[in-house]
Amino acid sequence: MCTCNGNWIGRTCEENNCRPNPCKNDGTCEEYEDGFMCTCNGNWIGRTCEENNCRPNPCKNDGTCEEYEDGFMCTCNGNWIGRTCEENVCEPNHCKNYGTCKKDAEDFKCTCYGNWIGRTCEENICEPNPCKNDGTCEKYADGFKCTCNGNWIGRTCEKKCDCGSNGICSFNEGYKVCLCDRGFSEKDGKCRECYCGPHGKCSFDDYNKVCSCDRGFSEIDGICKECYCGPHGKCSFDDYNKVCSCDRGFSEIDGICKECYCGPHGKCSFADYNKVCSCDRGFSEIDGICKECDCGSNGICSFNEGYKVCLCDRGFSEKDGKCRECYCGPHGKCSFDDYNKVCSCDRGFSEIDGICK
Repeated sequence: MCTCNGNWIGRTCEENNCRPNPCKNDGTCEEYEDGFMCTCNGNWIGRTCEENNCRPNPCKNDGTCEEYEDGFMCTCNGNWIGRTCEENVCEPNHCKNYGTCKKDAEDFKCTCYGNWIGRTCEENICEPNPCKNDGTCEKYADGFKCTCNGNWIGRTCEKKCDCGSNGICSFNEGYKVCLCDRGFSEKDGKCRECYCGPHGKCSFDDYNKVCSCDRGFSEIDGICKECYCGPHGKCSFDDYNKVCSCDRGFSEIDGICKECYCGPHGKCSFADYNKVCSCDRGFSEIDGICKECDCGSNGICSFNEGYKVCLCDRGFSEKDGKCRECYCGPHGKCSFDDYNKVCSCDRGFSEIDGICK
């Protein structure tokens, strides 16, 4: 038995139904036991690719033809429709009032001019004009939009925007805004008198006038007046007197906050242009700083040439840096010597039982 190559058939591979090629128009032939089959190119069909439903082109008006086993299909250009592109969906033009017609699937669609709307642009959305008070109407999205004149607002210009005679009313993102004249500020939708002088801005807080003064000015009697304590303090008025609230580490002198620091345990001030430290209890001034200096509750601690000194109350004397009870009566001075009480009596007095008699 012979096994034949390619398209050869027969007992001895002597027959070839594809030679010569029976497939026309560049079709490809394939041999079978009982014959052959053609694979056709392009739009050719039929047993031997002899038929072409797209030649001549049945599609009119520059339509593109595509072959099928049982016929053809046209892809139409522009506004042409129909099996062979024989019908123009926009002739005659269905769109009124200068509307533009365009094919939409197997139907038409109008792009309307100006304020005309509707399937065939037959309706003018701005006639009659829905915008009141001389507002101008124009088509917007699927509806209309009014451009209002003067102080009128609202979808149809039906509301008036009024800030009174001392300001101009406008809207920003749907909110009313009053642009008030100088010397006026907005309160309850009206421009009301509100003046803080040329060096401040005036506003209202719950019907109370508020002055936001420029740097170097403070409010007195509703007017921002010059009030400056330097860059290290805030200036205000109290009973018409200038008051400087100085930053930490600064104190007022000649109306200006100047550097004045006694450390974290004291308050600094000036007296006759000299720095003065008011130290906390248990601290005393040395070299311009309040440092720890404690003699207990019965004496005052200070420094003398760098050394701690206890100024003890009457009836007390210093021992180990503290004022301790030590009394020799009104005619003697009491001190300690190695924890022993010592009385230094006045002339004519002598110590007896710890008292100068």
